[in-house]
Amino acid sequence: WPKLYNMTAKSARGDRDERARLQLLNKFIDQLSQSKFDKDLGLALLSEFVHNTRAKASFFTLLLREDALVRDLILLFSASPYLGGIIASRPELIDSYLYRRQDPYSENITVLLEELTERRLLNEIIGTIEFLNSKDTEKLTTSLSNTADEICQTLLNNLVSEYGPSEIELFCLGKWGSLELGIRSDLDFIFVTNEAPTQNDHRIAKRFISRLTDKYRGGQLYPI
Repeated sequence: WPKLYNMTAKSARGDRDERARLQLLNKFIDQLSQSKFDKDLGLALLSEFVHNTRAKASFFTLLLREDALVRDLILLFSASPYLGGIIASRPELIDSYLYRRQDPYSENITVLLEELTERRLLNEIIGTIEFLNSKDTEKLTTSLSNTADEICQTLLNNLVSEYGPSEIELFCLGKWGSLELGIRSDLDFIFVTNEAPTQNDHRIAKRFISRLTDKYRGGQLYPI
């Protein structure tokens, strides 16, 4: 707490923004004191989050206006080391969460893979916060399964565009097939084709697996 308290706001309007910083910390701590989850974890991730915002005054003023967002952040920080840690280490995800951005995907494969990873993270964060409030397991697992559908079909379509004609499709198994994916679940599936698979089908299948499991800024898309 002393270290967190002493992270002064960085701006040209020092006094005003410093007051905003202290107001926000008080709001955070008030919400954390009411948490039913791990308050020590919440405080640790809150400290990391504020540190990684680089004490920018714009973050403080944004969060002061967004009471619901502050409640969501504290809920995530105190309940989920995994997702709370992601937000704490990457505060820039706040914009996407706040505005629920679903921008069209890029045609550039490097950018696309980062966008797909961000989409998975964002939907996990949104779904988990809704679950912690509603305790609706079916809604969470269905949402996560639908997100996997979208991401994998987008990736497969991109590969077919890159490598040429193929009728290869995914047949979902396990929790994915029954719409029961959880946070960080792996994907069980097989590739299917109408005819005997071609060399191009094999090429697409291999590249699909590597792009699904490679490491990106937000981690890998999915373990399999």
